[in-house]
Amino acid sequence: MIEWGEEQLTGIHSAFAGISDLVSYKTLRYLKAGLLLLILEEYDNLKKSNFPKSLYQIQKDKIEDLKSLAEHDGLNSSDS
Repeated sequence: MIEWGEEQLTGIHSAFAGISDLVSYKTLRYLKAGLLLLILEEYDNLKKSNFPKSLYQIQKDKIEDLKSLAEHDGLNSSDS
């Protein structure tokens, strides 16, 4: 069973090993900038909405999660 798991992990690692060769750092920076712009637009839309307080908070939490992903987890860079 352990050997099977190691084989599966090796297959996954080799499938993603070449991605860094296909996507440049500059492309990732543009992706991050676009995502942060969309997040700001969602904040503006949320402020203009007439949602009930509980629904407003749920939407705000989802936007915060996406912002956290963009800034720290998924697309982190040293000079952002």
